[in-house]
Amino acid sequence: MDILKIMPDYENSIMNIASSILKYYHVETMHNTIPEIDDALAKNYKNVVFFIVDGMGTDILNYHMPTNSFLRMHKVKDLTSVFPSTTPVATTSMYSGLSPLEHAWVGWNCYFKEIDQELVLFTNTDFYSHKKSKYPDYVNSAIGYETINSKISNSTHNNVATYEVFPLFRPNGVKSLSEMFERINNLCRKDEQKFILAYWDEPDCTMHKVGTKSPEITKIIQAVNEGLLQLNNTIDDTLIIVAADHGQIDMQENIFLDEYSDIQECLAMLPSLGKRVMSFQIKTNKKEEFVERFNRYFKDDFILFNKEDFIAKFLGPGNPHPRVDDFIGDFVAVAVGQKMFQYRALENIDIAEIKANHAGLTHEEMIVPLILVEYKKN
Repeated sequence: MDILKIMPDYENSIMNIASSILKYYHVETMHNTIPEIDDALAKNYKNVVFFIVDGMGTDILNYHMPTNSFLRMHKVKDLTSVFPSTTPVATTSMYSGLSPLEHAWVGWNCYFKEIDQELVLFTNTDFYSHKKSKYPDYVNSAIGYETINSKISNSTHNNVATYEVFPLFRPNGVKSLSEMFERINNLCRKDEQKFILAYWDEPDCTMHKVGTKSPEITKIIQAVNEGLLQLNNTIDDTLIIVAADHGQIDMQENIFLDEYSDIQECLAMLPSLGKRVMSFQIKTNKKEEFVERFNRYFKDDFILFNKEDFIAKFLGPGNPHPRVDDFIGDFVAVAVGQKMFQYRALENIDIAEIKANHAGLTHEEMIVPLILVEYKKN
């Protein structure tokens, strides 16, 4: 299969959604906005909702929903994800309006040299041992950022209430998608100007387990479609901006790098960032050997970039966060096929089966829909 490779477009990406929202609320942003969102916001809706549906890329949406569905009828264009197209990187750009270069959330797991730990950014746990870090909330203390909600709330140029609606992993989170829509509905009916940031962790979680084409995924996206349609009967004077952080692609094979002894002997430390975008720190006298061996084995499914090229080509515009240089190794492998790396650094650690994944450069992972739903004004 000839797989289409897509580079991030930081003038037409999920990051730029946040730029449009910040501009509307008179908050300075350094990045381009999206004209279609700007035009809708120019109607001065009382309520603006930014609803992120994790993993619902354009290919996923098109496969599971007919052209006359509410979601597809309200799609205005496609955007690219940022890169790597994985949830910590992508949602952080959506929550902050910053590029990965600026916020430094550049992978699923990153190595913090000052504490000698490879931490999963979302959970503050050691990636290889699965144990909680002995340094509580270390990730946020090291690479915390200001959210767009905070920027809007702190602006002296407007009087806007801000809210967040998340699943149960956040305090006061919702238990179900129906409860999420109910909460959005109740908030929108309050007599105040407001911005609501809402995030739902499906269909991403389920696709990892069952693949992208399962009937279970159809049911999840149908529920999103129905929830947005039902809101049309209960709220007004509201713009809902719907987008995904990335898509997913079905996996064909796990490549266990720990089985390649000649690759392992080149490594100065354990790999980082993720399974479809992997960073390698290489022993000083082994760099040429590593490149030759890596490409001999994996060139059909991964492109190997040196550190400087990877940062320049993929992480976007802006002033580099000082942590980016720490987190990116000598070389980064970027997936362009349907395979992913695994690395077993410890015995007796379960490797979960992953049917579909993301963080590579394929169309399925990188292209997401921008959906604008304008609920009637009084």
